[in-house]
Amino acid sequence: MTKKKIRFRKNNIYTLCGLILVSFLMSTASVSADEADQLVDGGQTSQDFIGVSETTTVSSAPDVTSTENTLSKQDDSSSQEVSSPETAAVTVSEAKTSAPELAVTQTGSQLKITYDGELPQGSSVKVAVWTEEQQQDDLRWYTADSHQQLTIDLSKTHRAYGLYNIHAYNELQGKMIGLKAVQYTIKLVEPAVTIKKRQDDCYDVEISNVGKEITSFSLPVWTEHKGQDDILWYAATKVEEGRFLARIQLKNHRYETGLYQVHVYGQSSISGKMEGLKATHFDIPETKVTISTAAKGDSGFSVKVTGQPTYISEILLPTWTQNKDQDDISWYTAKKQPDGSFLWEVSISNHHFETGLYQIHAYGKAAGDGRLIALGSTSYDVPSLQVNVDVSDKGNNVLEVTITDVPSYIKEVMVPIWSVKNDQDDISWYKASNIKDGRYQLQFSLANHKYNIGDYVVHVYGKTSTNKMLGLTSTQYHVPDVVVSVPAKFSVGQTIQIQAYATHESNGYSLSNHQGWIGSVTNIAKNTNNAIGGWEYHVTYNNGEQNVHVLEQDLRYVHHVALKEYNTKIQNNIALQEAFRYASSHPDITLYLPQGRFMIGSDIQEEDLGRTDQSNYIILSSNTQLRGHDKGTRLIVDGTMLWFGLPTGPRGIDGLSNFVMDNVHIVANDLVQGNYFMLMANHGNNWLIKNSSFTMVQKMGRHIFDLGGVQNAVFTNNQFIGYAPNLTGVTRLPDGANLHDYYAEAIQLDRSNNQGGWDASMIKRLDSNYMAYNAMDQMSSNITIDRNQFLPYYNAEGKLVAYSATLGQHSSEVGDVIITNNRFVATLAKRYSKQNNSWFMQPIHFVLRKGAQSRVTGNQIQA
Repeated sequence: MTKKKIRFRKNNIYTLCGLILVSFLMSTASVSADEADQLVDGGQTSQDFIGVSETTTVSSAPDVTSTENTLSKQDDSSSQEVSSPETAAVTVSEAKTSAPELAVTQTGSQLKITYDGELPQGSSVKVAVWTEEQQQDDLRWYTADSHQQLTIDLSKTHRAYGLYNIHAYNELQGKMIGLKAVQYTIKLVEPAVTIKKRQDDCYDVEISNVGKEITSFSLPVWTEHKGQDDILWYAATKVEEGRFLARIQLKNHRYETGLYQVHVYGQSSISGKMEGLKATHFDIPETKVTISTAAKGDSGFSVKVTGQPTYISEILLPTWTQNKDQDDISWYTAKKQPDGSFLWEVSISNHHFETGLYQIHAYGKAAGDGRLIALGSTSYDVPSLQVNVDVSDKGNNVLEVTITDVPSYIKEVMVPIWSVKNDQDDISWYKASNIKDGRYQLQFSLANHKYNIGDYVVHVYGKTSTNKMLGLTSTQYHVPDVVVSVPAKFSVGQTIQIQAYATHESNGYSLSNHQGWIGSVTNIAKNTNNAIGGWEYHVTYNNGEQNVHVLEQDLRYVHHVALKEYNTKIQNNIALQEAFRYASSHPDITLYLPQGRFMIGSDIQEEDLGRTDQSNYIILSSNTQLRGHDKGTRLIVDGTMLWFGLPTGPRGIDGLSNFVMDNVHIVANDLVQGNYFMLMANHGNNWLIKNSSFTMVQKMGRHIFDLGGVQNAVFTNNQFIGYAPNLTGVTRLPDGANLHDYYAEAIQLDRSNNQGGWDASMIKRLDSNYMAYNAMDQMSSNITIDRNQFLPYYNAEGKLVAYSATLGQHSSEVGDVIITNNRFVATLAKRYSKQNNSWFMQPIHFVLRKGAQSRVTGNQIQA
């Protein structure tokens, strides 16, 4: 065959490839020069050449079959260009036919090529390598060593996976003789990926069957929920050769459940890029958390949470009532139980004690980062209150209210009650008594509601431990009209008195301004205005005023005292004493004195008591009101008139009690020398002396009221006029004078005992029980003396006849006392203040018992 020299165009890689092909063909077959020229000029492609050559495929690692998708590799690196050789002449000669082996092996990024055929001495092996994908753009020539071997570092050249074309040539004396052509595939090995649960909040991703060229792994992980909003790249750690491990923490993905996507990228030392190796996923099932509720008595309920993930360290329970949305929301921290569950007891006290539907949500706090994770929700229905109330008639206008099934969290039950009549003008609040087991009870009198008949409204409120008032229930009760089955107590024409405690007529008209008034019955009718029932009276008073609907309970018996103006003083004494005897057997009665001037008195001396009959003095009775006529009653004292209240026991209150003296005017028959009147009491209780006057009846050294241990007495709006007229002319205290004669009190707050000194033994002579009842000292106490006048007496010509007296106590201590707004004019004791200004010579004088209290204010003292 004739040799032919061929010149290549510079930088033409395809021309070079053509030369290689021609040389190869020439060494293996008979090829003419024209045919070689045709090949170089591009008549036959390199692919055609490879197609007739021997092809060898070798993988770098076992092929692992996977059901997962294989990712396409990242292609973010630029391809490297190989410079074409300079134009050179290559002599192609006919080569010997041989059967050599061209072996290719891969270790990581190292590609080892060995030619085992025999070569002439002095020749060398040249190897052309390029990737199929880049169509010879990356063609490189390599020279084998003396052992006809070479190693290509793919991380520095080619840097690609896929099909490689490898052609070997013998270079001898400037000639290139084709030896062998093979194809070799560099495979991107798909690793095995296993995902295992390590803990509830942690999963391990194990990567094995890893190609040696893969130096590291990165795993993007995200949840299917909301796309890739939680994507996070994890770096795998090499555990051993060919095995890597990455740990996925659920805290990085909001502890979401459901499908997790895991992609595996490996850093290839061949391509120098992150290669997509595998895509897989795993599913975290939704945790089946159980939230259960149970009643806890009537004051709340329990909430129990079970089945929560182990990474939950704390559970919060926001709870609120359906009513008014979340205005009462409270967050509770459940307590962990030994069995791993969480428990909390909800008290309705934290939710305004509301009943009805409660909403409960459960949130778990992750131990890793404290994130709150919604675990679930439930609801609980607190039954509405079923408190019952019943009203029953107990008789005598008393009703009983019974309340049952009251919740245990109610600490107090209050019951407002009112009648429908006139709206709530009679409303009263009552506190019910706790009987037991949620049962409460109270009684109320219709007297608190003006004895109205008709419908009554009863509301029941409960006060909780937090003092919150809850409406529990309500009812109505009808009070029927009362049938009058007893005859009227008073008759038409009878004199009666309006009780001091009367407040309203049956029709609601006020009686307050007529309390104590005396009138006569002009008509009687059945009471149909309120539940008191019974009879009501039309009363006409002496001044012509009237009340038409006065209830029988507000009237008082009036007994006319049979005083006569023409009687002797003894006869009138007897009439007066008979009246008190009548009152003694008819308690709560008014002794009504007639209009006029009536002589009373006696000619006895104090020491005659006990030796004379009772017509000469008066024994008073308890529960009696002595009332002067509205048009004026004058009791004219001739001589001595002594009235006594006797003791009934050893205590201070054991004596004349509930005694009223009203509008009684006692006057001396002798307005020059004066006469002697005194009311002396040994013990006593609850007196009222008012609107009365005592003129020229206080004898020298004596008193008008001598209180021996009396308790709870009131003196108001009285006049005490003239004291000891026989001392009016004494301008200077005589030497050795008995000072008591000059300061003797009109009202003496004395003590009582069985010594007899305090009362000159007068009561001792009258009462056989005197010694026993007075074994202990009793001081007068709780005495009120208010708005009284202590005045001198002037005759018709304006001449001073007698100075005025004092009040208080000189020889013993007194108990509680109030002396206010009294007026003292020309007190006899004050006349001698320059001679003797001792405390007992003052208009008001007393020594207070230790521990007792006094109030002395607003009193006027005039010379």
